[in-house]
Amino acid sequence: MLVLAAVPDVQFHKLRRTASGRFSVVQTLTWDDVLTVIRGRPVELAVVDPLLSGDARSQEIERLRVLFPSLPLILYTTLTPRTAGVLLALGQRGIQHVVFANYDDHPTRLREVLSHEEARSSSRQLLDQLAARVLYAHRLLQDPGFTIEDVATRLGYAQTKTLQLHARAYLGLTAGEMRLSLSPDDALARVAQRFLTPASARASVS
Repeated sequence: MLVLAAVPDVQFHKLRRTASGRFSVVQTLTWDDVLTVIRGRPVELAVVDPLLSGDARSQEIERLRVLFPSLPLILYTTLTPRTAGVLLALGQRGIQHVVFANYDDHPTRLREVLSHEEARSSSRQLLDQLAARVLYAHRLLQDPGFTIEDVATRLGYAQTKTLQLHARAYLGLTAGEMRLSLSPDDALARVAQRFLTPASARASVS
């Protein structure tokens, strides 16, 4: 897993020692470089300090949340009167993990936080792969020459029943039902609604 560390040198070296042998860590020292690295490299986790530019600011981190909502963020900063209000504002925007330099950033704590986010990232990747598989199955089922069993075999399912379970989980329909009643756009919209829309947004809509 590639970790972006938008933090000063002292925090970066602690992260790198903690991650040695398990995670790759790349440091950036400006917010412009943060955007460049995220866009150009397969970053799966960003560890950021609101004090990166010298002043305690939330705007750049909030911008990351808007531009890259699927990228997990961890705040790694110093607890001071300057950062308290920024941390509160970012917490209200859904950033849950905070590590305080020289307080709880011992190797065990840092390793726990990184490992937790790695597990979440792996789970999300699995969900994404399954969603793509179901959408591909739906596309194949639009061809009348394929049976449901043909599609299950083609996608590597050992049993047709497993495809049916995934179709229900992701689209709310059996494979036969999604073949007859769901357009490609509708299928994509259902997957996005179920798995890409935040839970709070889904609750407000329902």
